Amino acid sequence: MNSADERDIRNVMSEVTRDLEPSPVLMELVRRKVRRRNRQHGLLAAAAAVVLLVAVGGVLALRPWHADNRYDAPLAPIPGFDQPTRGDLAGDNRYADDVTTAWGAWARQWQVAKGNSYRVTELGATNLTWALNTPAGRVAVIEQELTVSEDHVDHPGVAIGYLTDIVGRPHVVDALWEPLDQPLEQLPFPGGTGGMLAGADRSVLVVFDPGGPVGYSVKRTYHPDGQITRDDWKPLHFTGGVAVVRVPPRADQGAIAVAPRPYGQSQPLWLVNTADNAGIYQVGTVPSRDQNRPDGRLNWDTYHLNGPNPGTNECLRLPSPVSYPTRSPFTDPLGASEISEGPFTACGTTPDGSGVTIGDAVLPGDPAFLWYALRSPAGTIRYGYVGPFDASAPLPVKVTLPSGQGYVVARKGAVLSYRINNGPWQGARENAALVPAEATAVQVATNGSSTVVPLG
Repeated sequence: MNSADERDIRNVMSEVTRDLEPSPVLMELVRRKVRRRNRQHGLLAAAAAVVLLVAVGGVLALRPWHADNRYDAPLAPIPGFDQPTRGDLAGDNRYADDVTTAWGAWARQWQVAKGNSYRVTELGATNLTWALNTPAGRVAVIEQELTVSEDHVDHPGVAIGYLTDIVGRPHVVDALWEPLDQPLEQLPFPGGTGGMLAGADRSVLVVFDPGGPVGYSVKRTYHPDGQITRDDWKPLHFTGGVAVVRVPPRADQGAIAVAPRPYGQSQPLWLVNTADNAGIYQVGTVPSRDQNRPDGRLNWDTYHLNGPNPGTNECLRLPSPVSYPTRSPFTDPLGASEISEGPFTACGTTPDGSGVTIGDAVLPGDPAFLWYALRSPAGTIRYGYVGPFDASAPLPVKVTLPSGQGYVVARKGAVLSYRINNGPWQGARENAALVPAEATAVQVATNGSSTVVPLG
């Protein structure tokens, strides 16, 4: 696109958007789409596509689109193929060669791998867009033009690879691809991503400047009523288009969130390589590897606490955010992550006639935890957060119910009985049991041996 074309586009944009000022992010996006798609619909069509972007605070800003009609905050663009490499390693030709070699080997393996949802039919030109040092080693972002075939239909696109040093050499830690032949307003996360983690231990957060105030949070706070908050927000300070901060090292950084201000009311920016098993996926879809993380949930079944074993429909489930009248319990305040339940649940009836369900669940990057739900005879449901558990303990599940309704205890494959003070063992039950509030101990019998666990 030449400067005359840009002036014409700016004129058309000014006419159709009146007093709104187009941002540099917007102009770079238009340049890339016009240059790569080689559309022949003229400048007015390009400007019309631009108008599909919404105005925020008097400045045009991209609002990525999702299939559920939810709009996210604008994400940082990565320079196009005709732009120079950014970062303090931009002039390091040896590092550039190492990155290109590592990415090329990975991309070719992915191209021929079996079982991909999309088949890559062509790999084109590459461009190193970011190369910089961090306290945890070097990181790089590289783009490559490609053609992807789905159901015998070819789609032009761009793959984006993220590399960090592992044992002193660049390795691909995540990748995504962006189709370039969809309508502009339906391209989620155009131009790249919000940030990545650097180092083999993921101890450094790297965030690309989206053009506005941005902060980060590294942990969720769980409250007894099941509500989750983020109380540790810190602002990010950008230099040369990037912010680099140390974070506690973790194998799974799924709890980290990056978002524009106001933090509690804005959608998070996209972070890559928060967990292992990099695999290329289409931008805007949830990576399947998120569902395969070893997350510590109990691989147990559904049990009844005081009657025959139920079907799963008899137990309560965690509430759906869509159906809950206020913000749903056990939901990240940013909506950044979906919670994963069970399969373990135990349900029954308490002494006051309430239905009770105990289960476990997990959010990415956090320990698995126990939760409970009580449904009163009138139908009111109360949720509660119990906390993390030790799956290797003699009695992994030991939950004190509120209002003196007793205890829920569980261990798969064990016979559980209780006693009151020095009284006899009673109420023997397999796998899970609801014991009265007066109980003082539980006996856990497995494989011919037993362990006594105190209550209270």
